[in-house]
Amino acid sequence: AYAQIEGEMTELRTEYLRGNSESALLIRSLFVRLLVHLSRFYTEYAAREKRHAEVNGHERTVAAAVRFMEEKFASPLRIEQVAAHVYLSPDRFTEVFAAAMGRTPRDYLRHLRLERAKTLLTGSQVPISEVARLSGFGEAPYFTRALRAATGLTPRAYRHQKS
Repeated sequence: AYAQIEGEMTELRTEYLRGNSESALLIRSLFVRLLVHLSRFYTEYAAREKRHAEVNGHERTVAAAVRFMEEKFASPLRIEQVAAHVYLSPDRFTEVFAAAMGRTPRDYLRHLRLERAKTLLTGSQVPISEVARLSGFGEAPYFTRALRAATGLTPRAYRHQKS
């Protein structure tokens, strides 16, 4: 945008320096075009700043949600509960969280659970069904699908590969 505006300023200046009668109308139109482009640039800039301010304004909210999720991920935790904990609707919470963290709350919760499960798989001989329960997945088939989607390995294969 800066290069475009700089080019328009140069063109406007060149016509102004010519100073002939034919340039007067062209100078006016170039000036109006420059104003339109500056207005568009400012509108886009203001919208980006507003989004940035909204994300920054919710830093404490997201931090509180992350702490809550890290404390409770092993229990049957729903995004609606996390949103209620930080006093937002589930949709607004998801929007704010995703803007700040670069991933949805569900993705982050799954990440926490998978990391705990990986630690349990490699650092202990806890049965896979118990790993699923302790990491918040509940049932072994759901845990198996989630781990396979993330790593391409079943829990048993992951345990043997990493040990």
